[in-house]
Amino acid sequence: MSLGGGAKALGLSFEPGFLRLLYYSDRNGQEYIGSESFPLSEAERVISELPQDRHPLFAHAYSPVLSLVPKALFQDEEAGSWLRFTSDYNPDHNSLMWSNLHEYDAVVVYSIPREYEEWCSQRFPALRISHPIEMQCRLMHRAGLDNAWTMIVNKTGSVALITAFEGKKLHLANAIDSEHLEDLAYYILYGTKQLPCKSDDLKILLLGDAAESDYLKEVLASCSVPLDQCLRMDFFAGQGSSVSSSSIAADVAAYAGGLCA
Repeated sequence: MSLGGGAKALGLSFEPGFLRLLYYSDRNGQEYIGSESFPLSEAERVISELPQDRHPLFAHAYSPVLSLVPKALFQDEEAGSWLRFTSDYNPDHNSLMWSNLHEYDAVVVYSIPREYEEWCSQRFPALRISHPIEMQCRLMHRAGLDNAWTMIVNKTGSVALITAFEGKKLHLANAIDSEHLEDLAYYILYGTKQLPCKSDDLKILLLGDAAESDYLKEVLASCSVPLDQCLRMDFFAGQGSSVSSSSIAADVAAYAGGLCA
């Protein structure tokens, strides 16, 4: 299987119900050019046919089973206990994983279906599957929005990633099952009440499927929550460009390539 559209690099994104290949026109993943989706039933075949001389820049999996742990409290042997305490973690069918968020002195603990790990390791033994909330946090850390309060809601299928920042300082990071928009709207509004800022100071950036939801926009507008549909990506490719949430649609993952460079 050759890379699509003249791409020189790619990333793998396991999303609810399908595998997405993200293509880049350069080997460092700075220039995103598009994506291609496959049902999960075809994922093992697709990965096995990828050229081995084009090792993916990254692989990540959207999972609602996640916990953010202060680094000072984290111990490897107790990683699973954090998930059992906060979510529906099933060690019989899922792989337990974690990674350091050095920028925030925290550890992201999460689980993914075991087959994802098996499919990747058969073709690319050294490839680690991360959680996309890592990329979302690092993106904001690099963006550095001058102490502004920003909440990012990135919904892909039935999983939503919700993070909140005061400039580069992380205040909230969670992944939830968002199959029902009513539940997601409630969680967003509940989250805004937990943040130590005035509601007028907080802007919410809707990404992915959330950006396409009129229902979410109407609910938030009715509660006087300001939506920010533009996020500056000055750190990207050395250009000061504004990228609207509708233009990235579900492709906030597209920026993971540049963050890996």
